[in-house]
Amino acid sequence: MQDHAIALTSCGWVEAAASGRVKVLDFPKRRKKGIRSLGPGSIVLVACRKEGIGAVITGELLVKEVRKLYSGTYRRLARKGLIYEPQELKPREYVWAIIFEDFIKYPREVPQSELSDVRTSTSHKPLSEWLLIGLTYIKSEDSHVIDKVRSKAGVLGYLMRKLRELESRLDQLQGLLRR
Repeated sequence: MQDHAIALTSCGWVEAAASGRVKVLDFPKRRKKGIRSLGPGSIVLVACRKEGIGAVITGELLVKEVRKLYSGTYRRLARKGLIYEPQELKPREYVWAIIFEDFIKYPREVPQSELSDVRTSTSHKPLSEWLLIGLTYIKSEDSHVIDKVRSKAGVLGYLMRKLRELESRLDQLQGLLRR
């Protein structure tokens, strides 16, 4: 079972990912440690800092692949517009990156301060008191953390409304097909 994570990024990255343009979350090239506990199927909660509020969890992405991107591949992805504000890499330099299919922006951003009732099985402090920098791991057995964040973000209600909309459209299409 894959672990999950919370990634702190810029609010500009969040908007670019929400638009569907960006498909890569890259880390600073000075990061020497790999991202080995994440893999296909891992969920990454995405947070950014907002002035006067602090960190807010804005959405999530589903990991397709985690790997090192060397300068040639990185530049090719950057030219396609899949990387937000690309870094300058010299030949043979690399960055660690998370490649994902879709970023889901939550209907409601969740301030970290509202997560005082959310803990992992091993944390001494609630998520509201964690220092979020870069990438913070969540063990696979603590997936309830993701569920609680989704609940506070109103994801269930949002998904139910979307499901009703889809059912309505399907009914309309079936009516047209019967004619």
